[in-house]
Amino acid sequence: MKVVGSSTFIAAENGFYKITGANSEIIPLQVTPDVKRGILSDLALGNDHTLYISEFGVGIYSYDIRTGEVALLNIPSGLAVDSWRIAYSKGKLFVAALSGYFSFDIASKKVSREVFSSENKAFQKLYEVTQTTEDIVVFSEQDRLIFHNSQTGLFETRWIETSYPDLSSVTALYSHTHLYIGGPEGVYVEDIQSKTSLFYPFEHTPNEEHLLRSIFVQQNGEVWIAADGLHFLSHEKQIIVKPDYLMPVLSSYAINTVTDIDETASGELLVASTQQGLLVLPPAYEGIQFLHIEDSYFHNSRANVFQSVEKVNENRPLLFTTNDEYLLNTASGELTKTENLTIPTGPPAQRKCWMLLHQLSIDRKIQD
Repeated sequence: MKVVGSSTFIAAENGFYKITGANSEIIPLQVTPDVKRGILSDLALGNDHTLYISEFGVGIYSYDIRTGEVALLNIPSGLAVDSWRIAYSKGKLFVAALSGYFSFDIASKKVSREVFSSENKAFQKLYEVTQTTEDIVVFSEQDRLIFHNSQTGLFETRWIETSYPDLSSVTALYSHTHLYIGGPEGVYVEDIQSKTSLFYPFEHTPNEEHLLRSIFVQQNGEVWIAADGLHFLSHEKQIIVKPDYLMPVLSSYAINTVTDIDETASGELLVASTQQGLLVLPPAYEGIQFLHIEDSYFHNSRANVFQSVEKVNENRPLLFTTNDEYLLNTASGELTKTENLTIPTGPPAQRKCWMLLHQLSIDRKIQD
């Protein structure tokens, strides 16, 4: 997913989409009749008006945002079909493929470098790539990171076991002011200049692992993690936690597979979920909760809320329906059914009045 100006571009399982406001359109990626469709695996923003789309099994397309023109790059088929992740820098595409990686010069339309091994060990399934500086490109393999200086051609190999011992593997890379290295157990945040790092584990029970798919840093510095559901990095606690707002939108099973995260120019957070599609969270979302019972929204247009005092239900508000009463957690919006009150059934407003009179009688007894 990439946000360019007022439009959002999404590489989905069923096609390449452009979304502008409430309008969406699918952009055809043409192939010859003898070529089967592949998997759209990545997007990379080139210059101000070009997107590059990787379709595993087919190759890499260029898309001109101004004209809408789509073209399949002339990359040798043996390399093109294995393309998985892509990054752009200084007129070149850096491509992580299953059997190695290569760079493609946009101007000359030629492959400028092919690499299939490092330190006498062949690459196997390079699934991630990111650019940390103008010259350094980082690729990830299951058990090592490869730092490639695109100007000098030099390599640096870092083994996960020794350099990032709290991770069993690397499943996501992201570069902002720091390098973010994510895996099933959490995320390393590494200073690019000093190469010092700090590990942020997931807040979870022992032996639980997360399928970490994506990392994104907002303009305000908030670090978001797509790992099954939506998480964020808590600098205060030095752990990765789930949001405690917008319940149950961000906590339910309906959003348990977040695939990507991005941000609009106005600060709206975009969350791509395989169950819910694209969620748009406005900048003020932290203060919003929805009434809910477990993972389900609470729907009752005739419900009525009664604010208790300390003598009744520990000062927690009560919500009345015709037949039931619920304790309201004002911090999360969660409702818990209570049966410790004996209140006549009827319209919620009448039940609220009955509770008010009941409370007044309790107050008078205490005063007496």
